[in-house]
Amino acid sequence: MAGRGIMDLVEYATGTSRYGACAGWSENEWFYPVDLEFTLRQAGRYYEPRDAAGLPMRNYGDAGARYSPSRVNAWALAHWNRLQNGVAESRPAFLQAADWLRASPNGRFDYEFDWGRNRAPWISCLAQGEGASVLLRAAMLSGDTGYSEVALRAIEPLLESIEQGGVQGAIDGNPFLEEYPAGDHPHVLNGCLYAMVGLLDVARHDPGHSAHKLLKDVAATLELNIDRWDLGGWSSYDLSHEGNGGFANACTPAYQSLHSTLLGFVARACSLARCEEVADRWSRGRRQPLRRLRALKMKIRYRRRFPAQT
Repeated sequence: MAGRGIMDLVEYATGTSRYGACAGWSENEWFYPVDLEFTLRQAGRYYEPRDAAGLPMRNYGDAGARYSPSRVNAWALAHWNRLQNGVAESRPAFLQAADWLRASPNGRFDYEFDWGRNRAPWISCLAQGEGASVLLRAAMLSGDTGYSEVALRAIEPLLESIEQGGVQGAIDGNPFLEEYPAGDHPHVLNGCLYAMVGLLDVARHDPGHSAHKLLKDVAATLELNIDRWDLGGWSSYDLSHEGNGGFANACTPAYQSLHSTLLGFVARACSLARCEEVADRWSRGRRQPLRRLRALKMKIRYRRRFPAQT
């Protein structure tokens, strides 16, 4: 954790280009739109510890080393883009991760430990959307439709309300996809955006799938409300500040990069003019030292009131 804090401080001082956009997402090209290859170059930070087969796990404080579906997905998608760039050695790692996902035949990628208000087993819109993206690409690579069958099941919780056991919440009565479905639903932005990429992938794979309508509805929610995550040229991780007395969980520079990349991609894919404007604004803000300093002050203020969970 100390090493992560030091890196965050360095990036507040210098900026970061992590989580950049990856070109090549189109009808005929299936690059994942976020470039995650840098995580493979820093595997000791992002993908340790590992199990006996080499699959990445994650240390969750008192919960210990556990499988994190989102971590496995990121590892897979980083290898996928590397494979598209001609690195054949990434194929076995990508399929290993896809097989791990496929081992959940109901398409629910459970977190098998308690985390915050989420009680095991729980699921996240982030992992469900990313997992669908991984599995559809595995089907394309291998020709095995069993992967795509699980991918379509992975989308089902996005179509179901939290009360029904899914991950679909709401903002002012309009659908929003929740990364953490338990408790007060803080409306974490990056989790919803990752899930929307999964919906876009399913919509490409099956044009008649109900993912189309959900994507359109969630996109409308985002377009209507995106300014609520805007902190004046910088993004908030969630909307918790609307209910906690105004203590905004301002993003680190890395998450600012992720937000601008993911939001920009979704905005262009779904023709969301306001979201595209905000994504561009956040991208510019990340490169401005005074905005980074202001964001650091907001983060310190937030963490003094709400210490990070470990």
